[in-house]
Amino acid sequence: MLGRKFSVVATASLLTAMTAFILGNGTASAGECQSVRGHIVSRVLTGTDCTSPVGLCTIGRFRGDIRGDFVFTASSLNPGANPDFALTSVAFYTGDLVLHTNDGDLISKDAGAFNITPNSNEDFGSVQTIITGTEELAGTTGRIRAEGVFINGCVDCRYRGEICTP
Repeated sequence: MLGRKFSVVATASLLTAMTAFILGNGTASAGECQSVRGHIVSRVLTGTDCTSPVGLCTIGRFRGDIRGDFVFTASSLNPGANPDFALTSVAFYTGDLVLHTNDGDLISKDAGAFNITPNSNEDFGSVQTIITGTEELAGTTGRIRAEGVFINGCVDCRYRGEICTP
């Protein structure tokens, strides 16, 4: 984890190393955790391509330190889990996010909350827990926080977190 005592040069070097690892332009040392950040663009996925039991799916792209296309499939949407739902219109959800990078996939469990007030900006916040990866990313773990405005897709969405390689 990057601490405040690291210089700007060291921070830039560590982010460059992680970016190179994710993009396939180099390798990160085993057992390292690296900070990542960037933007997300997405849109709602509908029809037979959405296999969510609650009818909520999105597809999109991560840009920044992590780059790749993703599919999110909600497994639950539970306004009743929020005792203040009548006042806040904030519903809780869980789901699976698979991010396809040049080096393999990152597989995450996503848990979050979003504003489902009709005609609102549907702002949201979530934590994506990376449970594993495939190919060169096998065994990767970490957590990514995402937040933003969601109007039929991410309009102003950002991510920040940490990815740990085995």
